[in-house]
Amino acid sequence: MFRLAIVGFASSVICLMGTSNPVQALLGRAFPSADAAAQGLVSAAMAGDAEGLLEILGPGAEAFLSLQPSADKSIRRNFAAQATQRMKLVVHRARPREVTLLTGDHEWPLPISIIEIDGKWYFDTAHMTHTGKLKTSR
Repeated sequence: MFRLAIVGFASSVICLMGTSNPVQALLGRAFPSADAAAQGLVSAAMAGDAEGLLEILGPGAEAFLSLQPSADKSIRRNFAAQATQRMKLVVHRARPREVTLLTGDHEWPLPISIIEIDGKWYFDTAHMTHTGKLKTSR
């Protein structure tokens, strides 16, 4: 159930944005580390900062847009509460410049990886499907 809520959280904050930086246009806000990216996402969720979440995640998962804004708020709160309990970043074995954010006591994975490109870290919403699974065409 919490996995569905995490997917819902991700889907509740994605939309198209305009920017002059082509990488940011595809991936959202750049961070100096994967940990800073995770902290930024959690902080925005805790604050209920929908605009900040949109900037962080970028337009790559516009298909995740929610049709239930009231549910989105609850999902953001639940995600923030889980992340407050526990957060852990796990490096992918085959892709060392890609990490997954695990939250809560049960370590539920955020269905959006955090990736490193040219020394900056981004949420990789472009490689997600609406089910929260990575696309196989990677």
